[in-house]
Amino acid sequence: MLILSHSRKKTFQHCHRLHYWKYEERLYKPDFNIHFIFGTAIDKSLEHLYKTKETKEVHAVFYQYMDISTQNEKLQEKLNEYAILGDQLLSIYIEQYNKENIQVIDVQKPFYLGVHYNGDMIEYNKEDLDKLNNEELFFIIAGKLDMVAQIDRLDGLYYIWDNKTTSQDKESFKLYCEDNQQFIDYSIYGKFKYGNKFGGVIINGLNKKYLKDKTPIFRLEIEHTEDTINGALQEFIEIAQEYYLNKSVPGLDRNRNEQFGCKPYKWNEGCEFYEPCFQLKRNENYTQTLDLFYAVKDKFDWEE
Repeated sequence: MLILSHSRKKTFQHCHRLHYWKYEERLYKPDFNIHFIFGTAIDKSLEHLYKTKETKEVHAVFYQYMDISTQNEKLQEKLNEYAILGDQLLSIYIEQYNKENIQVIDVQKPFYLGVHYNGDMIEYNKEDLDKLNNEELFFIIAGKLDMVAQIDRLDGLYYIWDNKTTSQDKESFKLYCEDNQQFIDYSIYGKFKYGNKFGGVIINGLNKKYLKDKTPIFRLEIEHTEDTINGALQEFIEIAQEYYLNKSVPGLDRNRNEQFGCKPYKWNEGCEFYEPCFQLKRNENYTQTLDLFYAVKDKFDWEE
């Protein structure tokens, strides 16, 4: 069964081999990512706020997820810098949140929207996925919403909220959000779930350059057109068709034997799989190997 999240769809469009390693083999980069750590800490803090409506523990939750043990002095310095920034951003966000009248409907809501061969769309729970009839089900659109809420506008509309940390200025962030496929995917679900009662996507951009430009939070509201939503759904269908037509996804097996003759569609030296993919070294100090990726996967699976 093909489950397409926004990130999986984006990866498949970018490079089939990268998709194979990340989503078929489930390999992981053995490294820290400061942006991922910071974003996760912010998300968990706001999740606590939305669920409990208690502001006292929000900062404690943030520091819990920022508490990463590392011997890398530069990373530790960056973690400390981001911890101070996140603490200040959350204080401002809580102050703004307390002034708003928001009725929270759901928090960190996962969704699984099944698209059937006959065109029907049905929402499923995660526990139902293993029981589905694959002969009737084409693929599943999956994702997780930061929050679904109604706001004090007396319109009764439902809005999907998303929190993003960003280094962009407000105008650049606005352009990024308007064309962002992830938010359009949210609108696919929102329109299916709430129909005419769906108001759109609200994005809170928490500005990582706040200390420099003094603008802590960008609040944007986007309502996608019917054509945009239908176009995004059609793109999902085309990607699913391509996936099934090329089920033997290009990749290298653990012994580095070429399984399939395909090459990646695109590549860049920023890809975490650059070295095992091209069997090249970027410099003497960077020696990621496919075995190292598998070792991390094996350890992860064992610990789980």
